[in-house]
Amino acid sequence: LKKPQASSDTETREILDDPQPCPCSTVRRMLPRLTSVAFRGRFRPSRARPTGRCVSGGGSLGSASPPPGITGTIPRLGVGIRVGQSAEVLRSFTDEDVATFGRLVGDLNPVHFPDGGDEKRKRPVVHGMLVASLFSSVFGTLVPGSVYRSQNLRFERPVRVGDRVKGRVVVAEARAVSSSRTGEGVICTCRTTVVRAREGKEGISSGDDEEICVSGEARVWLPGATVGREC
Repeated sequence: LKKPQASSDTETREILDDPQPCPCSTVRRMLPRLTSVAFRGRFRPSRARPTGRCVSGGGSLGSASPPPGITGTIPRLGVGIRVGQSAEVLRSFTDEDVATFGRLVGDLNPVHFPDGGDEKRKRPVVHGMLVASLFSSVFGTLVPGSVYRSQNLRFERPVRVGDRVKGRVVVAEARAVSSSRTGEGVICTCRTTVVRAREGKEGISSGDDEEICVSGEARVWLPGATVGREC
C-alpha cells in the first residue's frame, strides 16, 4: 500500500478555509489536527475533552437544581419508625428541571414549556409526576434501599415553575415484616401531600396558609427498619 501523498500548502489552506459552516465547534477545532495527521499517513485517536456546549436543547445537565435536604421526625434508616411521624422536603422547580424531565420521558406537551403557544398563559406547569417524585426522594434519602409498593395520587392544583412547594409524608401505619426472601423490615403506609403557600402569602406553614396541590397515599417497604413503641 502506498502512503498518501501530502497535499500542497495551498490545498491544505483551501480545506481548512472551507466557507461551509461546521455543525459543531468541536469538530471544527479538531479539523486542522486530523488533517495534518492524515497527511502523514497515519491516524492516532486522541482523547476528547467534553466542553458541555453541545447538549441538545441548550444548557448543561449540571445546571439542574441540586437535591434538597429532608427535615422531620421520621428516623434515619427507619429505626424506631411509628405512626404520626413525618418528613418534609422544600423544593422549587426550574425551567431546566422541567425541560430535562420532559425530554427524558418524552412528554413535550407545550404547557410545560415557556410560552406554550399562548402568550397570555402563566409560568409553565411542572409535570405532575415530577412533583410527585418528592415523595420518593424523602423515602430514598431517609432509608436507602427502600422500595415502593404502591402510590395513588390526586392532582388538585397545578404547580408552576418557580413555585415554592413542600412535599410531606406522614406515617399512617407501620407493620414489622420478616421473610426469608426480603429479610426483616417494615411495611409503611403514609399519607402524602405536596402543598404551597396560598396566593398572597410569603411562606409555607401549617394550616390555612397553605393549599394542597397533590395528595395521595404511599405504601413502601423499608428494609432493616423497626417499629418504635407508641408514646
